[in-house]
Amino acid sequence: MVSLLRQLANGLYGVSGRVAHHEREHPDEPVVAAGACKMVSSGEDRAVRPGLAWVFAKRTVVLLTPRRLIARGFELDLADVEAASYQTLGRWGSGMVLKIAARDGQHHQLALQWDPAWIEQAHLPLRKEELGLGTYVAAMLLRFGLIAFVVYELCK
Repeated sequence: MVSLLRQLANGLYGVSGRVAHHEREHPDEPVVAAGACKMVSSGEDRAVRPGLAWVFAKRTVVLLTPRRLIARGFELDLADVEAASYQTLGRWGSGMVLKIAARDGQHHQLALQWDPAWIEQAHLPLRKEELGLGTYVAAMLLRFGLIAFVVYELCK
């Protein structure tokens, strides 16, 4: 199921075409991991939690090469990464959020479907972080509220 969700998201975002385009333009820089993502950036390190930032997050394809992390309108040399970690999301680990802290003080969170290629690659070492229970509870309450609202509106 997890693989199917990843394939669906990657297909909708055109990940394979973006990877092929990058490798055609930069044959000396292969893509080691790629995926459809939602990305938020800020000047401070923030906990991963649901909210309006994710509703309005940039939707794009993110590529990882041996030298860079690349997305539409965003490029970060791996030498400029101060810290990188990931958290699994979903009841069965169906998603993940990469947290990247850059030396310039910017912090980026990239939400992707679960993909072991990101964890197994060696170019951007990722430390596993545990997702706080408060974040999980908040996400569940937000979903429950949204479902209740939709059901209420449909039953009017």
